[in-house]
Amino acid sequence: MSLWNRIKDFATEARATVVTDYKKFANRDFMIANAAAAALVACADGTVSPEEKTAIIRRMETSDELKVFKASEIIGHFNEYVQKITDDNIFGRLQVLEQVGKIAGNEQQCMALVRFVIILGTADGNFDDNEKKAVKDMCVQMKIDPSLFDL
Repeated sequence: MSLWNRIKDFATEARATVVTDYKKFANRDFMIANAAAAALVACADGTVSPEEKTAIIRRMETSDELKVFKASEIIGHFNEYVQKITDDNIFGRLQVLEQVGKIAGNEQQCMALVRFVIILGTADGNFDDNEKKAVKDMCVQMKIDPSLFDL
């Protein structure tokens, strides 16, 4: 089975688990980590087009997983983090990764977050190498093994 098929199968199986998990993790740090992770995936190739940003925001607004958070709040943080990364790709990315790292130590939250960003990253049908690297960097920041997700 190709890596892409394994990722798609993983995303499908993970979606049901993620929705259930998110209901348990309705706290501010987890919400901010999700906004930061979405920004890192959106900016993974160094830029984010208005269309891509709109698509991610629309996904965040309609996501069953994120319904535990106030949409305007998580989208506000997402926009803030995208701006930090686009203003200064290196330092901004490090600042945003720090937000993801705030949930390190809670393995269930970290695993749910990675599952969600993989789902988010595959939404356009192409989970590219830049997006995979962004998710791998998040795993390292949260102190979880990226190989658990074939990264």
